[in-house]
Amino acid sequence: MKLIYLVLSLSVLAFLSACDDNSSGSDSDDHTHSHVVLNISGAFGSSALTLNTPYYTSSGDTVQFTTLKFYVSEIALIDSFGVEHPIGSIHMADLSSADYTADGKVTLELEATPGFYRGLKFNVGVPFADNHKDAATQNAPLGASSGMYWSWNPGYIFHMIEGKTDSAGKSINFGWHVGEDTRNLTVRLASLTGTKTSFTVESGKDNVFNVSADYSKIFDTGLNPAGKLSPKNNPAERIHHVGPKNLADRIYANTSPMFSRK
Repeated sequence: MKLIYLVLSLSVLAFLSACDDNSSGSDSDDHTHSHVVLNISGAFGSSALTLNTPYYTSSGDTVQFTTLKFYVSEIALIDSFGVEHPIGSIHMADLSSADYTADGKVTLELEATPGFYRGLKFNVGVPFADNHKDAATQNAPLGASSGMYWSWNPGYIFHMIEGKTDSAGKSINFGWHVGEDTRNLTVRLASLTGTKTSFTVESGKDNVFNVSADYSKIFDTGLNPAGKLSPKNNPAERIHHVGPKNLADRIYANTSPMFSRK
């Protein structure tokens, strides 16, 4: 009888030890991440976008950009079941920065679990909770000194677009500062069918996902949806900062088709 108890006891101990080994192995796998690089490049139609360079819009305007900045937040990879796997917090995509002008892209360094994904999503904006915190307590890329904070209307500018257009021989400024919680834009570059957005994260590699932001799309639809956006010809389409909300809504709507996998 004692021999039977001894054998049973040894068997139980072996089983528990195996369970512990499997558990720690699974936990280790869950915390294994690989390097992911999200590159965002500016474009204007088929041309690479650079600041202070003239481009021709679909309305016939000649425009050049002086500032292009937007927040990228809530980045997630999307698996074959449509489930989102968060991989990033809040980042600034500044196409006006020296780093961008040097190599034509904004690079975000991320970490993700290896595997096959159908693409990714991100938001152009700041999450609600962060958008309403005391800016004095927040660190870059947020904070009162970010250049993207409205002190008069607490909250952040999600997307800052500034430039110039020629009108009757004169250089006219235009500027669109889009923000507020209702304009936190979700960009989804993923499809559960097809391969255009498919993305495999491999261990030990720099896994690169390239995104194009085509600013020519901003001008495709004006305040009158039957026409084009034309800051040259329509003063009501030149400035949104504290002005008409419908212009902010139009720029917000025009931003969605800007993004594609490159």
